[in-house]
Amino acid sequence: MDGEIITSLPMFPDPAEPITISSAGHKDIKAVDMLPACASPCLDSSAISISSSSSDEHCCDHPDCNSWGPATFEESGAVDELLDAPDVLKLPPHYDTEQLVRELAACTTTDNAFYVVDLSTVVSKLNDWKKELPRIKPLYAMKCNGDAKICRLLAKAGVGFDCASKAEIAQALSLRVRPDNLIYANPCKQANMLRYARQVGVLKMTADNVEELHKIRDIFPEARVVLRIAVDDSKSVCRFNSKFGCPPQEWDAMFSTARELGLNMHGVSFHVGSGCGDLKPFADAVSAARDAFDLAKSYGFSPTLLDVGGGWPGHDDGDFTFKDVAAVVADAVDHYFPASSGVEIIAEPGRYFAHASHTYAVTVIAKRPLSCAQLADTAEIESFGARPTKDTEETISSSSHADDGFKKAEASENQPEVALYINDGVYGSFNCVVFDHAHVRPMVLERRSGARTVATKLFGPTCDSIDVVMPCTRLPEMRVGEWLWFRGMGAYTRCAASRFNGQGEFDIHYVWAGMP
Repeated sequence: MDGEIITSLPMFPDPAEPITISSAGHKDIKAVDMLPACASPCLDSSAISISSSSSDEHCCDHPDCNSWGPATFEESGAVDELLDAPDVLKLPPHYDTEQLVRELAACTTTDNAFYVVDLSTVVSKLNDWKKELPRIKPLYAMKCNGDAKICRLLAKAGVGFDCASKAEIAQALSLRVRPDNLIYANPCKQANMLRYARQVGVLKMTADNVEELHKIRDIFPEARVVLRIAVDDSKSVCRFNSKFGCPPQEWDAMFSTARELGLNMHGVSFHVGSGCGDLKPFADAVSAARDAFDLAKSYGFSPTLLDVGGGWPGHDDGDFTFKDVAAVVADAVDHYFPASSGVEIIAEPGRYFAHASHTYAVTVIAKRPLSCAQLADTAEIESFGARPTKDTEETISSSSHADDGFKKAEASENQPEVALYINDGVYGSFNCVVFDHAHVRPMVLERRSGARTVATKLFGPTCDSIDVVMPCTRLPEMRVGEWLWFRGMGAYTRCAASRFNGQGEFDIHYVWAGMP
């Protein structure tokens, strides 16, 4: 197929049975179903309305604005597909997550760790995005979490995909996403993967150096090249400028080389980094992109795409919320790239969609007191693995209750007294502690009256001493076989997990709780 560019994929019949949409666009659930048979009916079993208050009425004059969003999701028949899925629990809105985890833990026959994946949360996030950023089409960064159901849900909603490899492109295309709804957003592409992108017609791709432009010219001269510029990422937890991004002093070389090679400089992209601690870099990056656009025009190009990248927060627990970021970006985009400019605006959110969708439960598989010798000389190990943190009293709560009723034990700060070994660690889903600088927060599933609070070290299950999930946290004294659970485990967790030592196996329970 070399030399042939496919600009659209054949629309194969959906393997699922045709779905008939009712006049109301949904089905009513008369009772909570799909709960484990052994679970007691603890959740509200009243009828669940799946009708949606979300709409695309807040759409703007962007030509593509009606092609994606919650309304597109409903019109596709995706809601009925979820309701008919035998592997998706159907629960009422605002169900009790802790109670669900408790019932699932009580029913397990494997003692495996398990995820609860709330697909409704993803749609709710999309609804918020549509309201706050109607001009900016999201292309989901599937590197964050390539869960098949989440990706299918977003594809049904008309969302595009940010792909970084042949495998991710293939996964997106398998969901019948159009090639023009993808961007190959890896500035350093392997040659055979670039050839594959050409074969399947994925034209949009990023580049940030002259060598990459020559590679693109040799393999995929018809590509629509998006210049990834370097912007201020100094306020971010995960910074990328050391590896990616073209600094301003190299823009001239990029545009002049692209002109000499006959390439199409289609647009500009940037990434402020993940966990950005300030709003100003977002606005400054859009301003820098405007400068890059203007320079491109001076070289005879007519760029028509702005990619405002990733770095969108997955929760609102920080110094500012998603709406704060959205307001800053929307204002900057409207100022530097007004709708009248005709520039298409896209973004690459990953964490934003995935973070809150996953709750993770693990069990204590072993326990031991820690000796002075075992506490000595651990700084070097823990500086690479889990980072010591100053815990707050929130870490000892099993829910949102301020008063847990536990007796407080005397223990020096950050000096663990006991070690708990749990059945996943930093080689598995808790790799986020090492690679994503995540601060995970354990909560106990069952609280025993009178249990004292103990300074506790959490080890993963592997035979490596670096497998430390938390060097020290304060938890009620626990027993082997009891459970801990963690909210916000959807981003950069499962996707980077290994099966080192044959460990890290987990089960998944999907949940649908209706449209936002």
